[in-house]
Amino acid sequence: MSILAIIPARGGSVGLKNKNMYPLNGKPLLFYTIQAAKKTKLLDRIVVSSDSNKILNFAKKKLVEVIKRPKNISDSKSTTHQAIIHCLNYLKKEENYIPYIILILQPTSPLRNSNHITNAIKIFLKDKQATSLVSCVKVPHNFHPASVMKENNRGYLTNFLKEKKKIFRRQDKSPVFARNGASIYIIKNSHVKKFLFGGRIIKFLMDQDSSIDIDSLEDIKKAEKILKKIK
Repeated sequence: MSILAIIPARGGSVGLKNKNMYPLNGKPLLFYTIQAAKKTKLLDRIVVSSDSNKILNFAKKKLVEVIKRPKNISDSKSTTHQAIIHCLNYLKKEENYIPYIILILQPTSPLRNSNHITNAIKIFLKDKQATSLVSCVKVPHNFHPASVMKENNRGYLTNFLKEKKKIFRRQDKSPVFARNGASIYIIKNSHVKKFLFGGRIIKFLMDQDSSIDIDSLEDIKKAEKILKKIK
């Protein structure tokens, strides 16, 4: 059973400039995801997909495989799904390599480590009926859908959920979960053309600190503080 890890890391970014190579504690953001993947013993191959020669050269120096991504699927409107499909098509055409499971690791989750990845893979492999896995955080009760409100066209707040009975007590709210950025996705190759996650989805629960998703300079500062505490 072959498990392929793909790290999609395009050169541009909308928010933080050159985000995937932005320094975090003196090392490029991409370094942390490559390091976590390399320490994960269950992976057969690790591939970095990028349109940037700077990113591809950095990945080569860290001794992981690289695939050059075409420019037409590398702008701000391009999707991670497009990059993953391009990688899989390339490997099938050039090497006749078809992995059983694809693991997707975004560089914007630098505090996700090899233990997280290993445990997620084990949980996924244990459930033979599962189609995909996604890393999540538990939603705090004050952000629960039963507590969320929206503004109507007259400027008044109304409940987001249309429920006959309002739920006020925390203990009466059923647990709900939110994806933590894009820390870990696992998908069977048999379903990857349809979606990155879907069908019978397993959650992989992570804590808030490990789930930080880098999108701004403030996120970088927060991640640096957490890394210093870990060390």
